[in-house]
Amino acid sequence: MYHSSDPRSTLTASAASPAAAYGRPELVLLHEIEPSVSTERGSHAWYVRTSHLLVGYYELVAGDGLDLMRALGDRTIVVPHDGESVAFSLREGDATVDDAELLVFAGPGAVRAATDATIIEIAAYVDIAEAPAPVNEADFAHPVPGVRPNVERRVARLNKGVHRYPLGGFPTSDARFGRIFVSSNVMVNVLETEDGPRDPRRLSPHAHDDFEQCSITTRGRYVNHWRTPWTPDLASWENDWHPRYDSPSVAVIPPGVIHTANSVSAGPNQMIDAFAPLRDDFIAKGWVLNAGDADL
Repeated sequence: MYHSSDPRSTLTASAASPAAAYGRPELVLLHEIEPSVSTERGSHAWYVRTSHLLVGYYELVAGDGLDLMRALGDRTIVVPHDGESVAFSLREGDATVDDAELLVFAGPGAVRAATDATIIEIAAYVDIAEAPAPVNEADFAHPVPGVRPNVERRVARLNKGVHRYPLGGFPTSDARFGRIFVSSNVMVNVLETEDGPRDPRRLSPHAHDDFEQCSITTRGRYVNHWRTPWTPDLASWENDWHPRYDSPSVAVIPPGVIHTANSVSAGPNQMIDAFAPLRDDFIAKGWVLNAGDADL
């Protein structure tokens, strides 16, 4: 259910039958838990997973650095905020970033900050060779109901090298939804920064048939709205959940759970969505901004 002004209102509606069971949505408030990694200088990193993704959320202090996750495939890096300067040392070459940018590359690497900076790293969980344990690892001891295997879905093909996409070069457009990029098997949507509360009359409650949504907030205050459909089993029924929270956060929304979110602070408010496998509906609409690099 989308407002008519939302480009997603043109997507084909789902015809899926109700599920027999649903997973529970999860909200990880990063500043309310211990970091996965901390340095002597005061930088921190948290790792949060979904069924098919691993997210690294890094808060770096000026002059400090951290190693990136060791992944067998490529990964996506988001530097979400203008004016934050970081340098990446990568197998494919070095890269210095001074404003908001998204990068896709393969191989090991490290990042060092010239200013205080926030970095988000996203990779397919199946590709992780080495990384600290996710803070929510216990929640995935059993498969999440309804999630399809990653191997059954579309895989993009990016050439070797460091693919760089300065976010300032992709302004808002009414013809597409957000700013969507892909790596081989991960899709990331860097939503435009909202400088005030979202209009509560234009929310977008919807659900996904067979994949999770991972929503990462880096700035601002939000309210999530989550509704789990009823099944014949009364014991599985859940109350609607409307958590109000400050960034940074990572939310994991299972298939079938109706969800939407609205920013409620004066701003800036920044949210990033991540999906694995790649979403065929977004690809079919032509909304993937690096589709040419990914051979889609």
